[in-house]
Amino acid sequence: MALPILLDCDPGHDDAIAIVLALASPELDVKAITSSAGNQTPEKPYAMFFVC
Repeated sequence: MALPILLDCDPGHDDAIAIVLALASPELDVKAITSSAGNQTPEKPYAMFFVC
């Protein structure tokens, strides 16, 4: 049974990879992805979020 998780991240390049890997993992059940403040301006992570 997959582990249900919620990802809270600032989807810059490093967290974008984490999102992709989590979504591809059969061991994880991604229930939600939330975006938090990071080291980028809000526009960049917001755009990257939709690329993932």
